[in-house]
Amino acid sequence: MTGQPSEPPGPEDLQARIRKLAYAMWEAGGRQHGRALEYWLEAERRLLTMESDDIPPPPPRGKPSDRP
Repeated sequence: MTGQPSEPPGPEDLQARIRKLAYAMWEAGGRQHGRALEYWLEAERRLLTMESDDIPPPPPRGKPSDRP
């Protein structure tokens, strides 16, 4: 380990994670055919929500006179 922060996952990594989660959801849902897009979108939503929870909120913006 180098002690440097890890880079955020690239689009290929995110797509692979979505694919794995969507497949697991499909299996857990009884392998119903015709619902691939539904599982994909739900997996994408879950993963993007998890990632956005890791992003700190932006600093407050106020008038310049309010800043120290």
